[in-house]
Amino acid sequence: MSSMAIDVQVCTHDLHVAPVAHAIGEFSNLYQANLRISKENYLHVVVKELRGYRSTLDEVAVKEYTKIVNTVATQWCSFSHPNVMECYGLLSLNWRMGLILPSCGSNVLQYVQGNPTSDRLRLSQQIASAVAHLHSRKVIHTDIRPVNILMHNGTPLLMDAGLGAFHDRTDFTRAHASRRYRWSAPELYDPREVGVEHEASPEPAVDVQATDEENPPYTLGSDVYALGMTIFTILSGTLPFPHIRHDYHALTYVLNGERPQRPVSPSVSDVIWEIVEISWHRRPDMRPTAEMVEKIFGQENTRQSIIGISA
Repeated sequence: MSSMAIDVQVCTHDLHVAPVAHAIGEFSNLYQANLRISKENYLHVVVKELRGYRSTLDEVAVKEYTKIVNTVATQWCSFSHPNVMECYGLLSLNWRMGLILPSCGSNVLQYVQGNPTSDRLRLSQQIASAVAHLHSRKVIHTDIRPVNILMHNGTPLLMDAGLGAFHDRTDFTRAHASRRYRWSAPELYDPREVGVEHEASPEPAVDVQATDEENPPYTLGSDVYALGMTIFTILSGTLPFPHIRHDYHALTYVLNGERPQRPVSPSVSDVIWEIVEISWHRRPDMRPTAEMVEKIFGQENTRQSIIGISA
C-alpha cells in the first residue's frame, strides 16, 4: 500500500465515523468510517477504538491511557513496509482513542481457504518479512496469528504493530489470551515447564514491559514461534491442532512438547518443514530469526519447490 501523509492526530471534521461498531474485538471496537483526504475525495477506513483500561475512569487514568495510545500510534505510523498495515492516524472518541486503519478484507486463513491455489509460500515469505521488519526496529509484536493478518488486494498486512505496550497496561489478561494458545510459545505460560528461565530468553522489546505476573515474558523468540504456527496455518489451511475443539486445550499439548503434524496435502518441502519445526523449538534461543525464515522462504519461492502450493 502506498504511504499517505496523514498526521497522527486527525481532526474530527475530516472523519465521518459510523455511530455503531460493526465488530467487537478482544480489546477493541471497530467502526466503519470515511476519511477526507482532499476537498472532494474520501477514503473508506476503519477506526479501531482501544478499550480495556485497568484503572478507574479518573483524570490520572485518562492521561496515562492517552499517553500510551499516542505512543503506540506514533510508533505504528512510523513503520514503512509493504506487509505491515499502515496506521493513518489517531482520533479521540469520547474519552477513548481510535486508530485509523485501512479497510481490508478477510484474514489470511480465510483467504487461503477460499483460494486453494493461492501462492502460500509467497504469503508466508511476506509475513515473515513483516515480522523481520518489526524486529529490526526492536519491536516485538506479541500477537502474531491469522486474525491479525488481513488481506488487501491479495497482499497480507500484519496489523497491531506495536500494540504490545497497550496490551501490557490494559485488562488484556490470560482470560483474553486463551484465544492465542494455538499460536503462543510454551514459555509464555510456564517457563519452568520447558526449562527456560526469563534471563535466558532473547532481549525483550523496549516497549513491552511486564507490569505484573499476568504478563508473560514476550521475546523475539516467542514472536518467531507464533510466526511458525501462523505459517503452518497458511501452508495447511487449518488451525494448529485442528482436532482440538477448544483453544485453551491446546495449551496442554504445547506444554507437553507436542506440535502440529506435517501437512500431507498440500505437500510441503523438506527445507520448508525443517525451518517451520525449528521455529517451534522448546528453547527460544534455538529458534531462527524472522529474517532467516524470510530468507529460506524466499529461496524456496524462487525454486518453486513446494509441490501443489506455488501458483
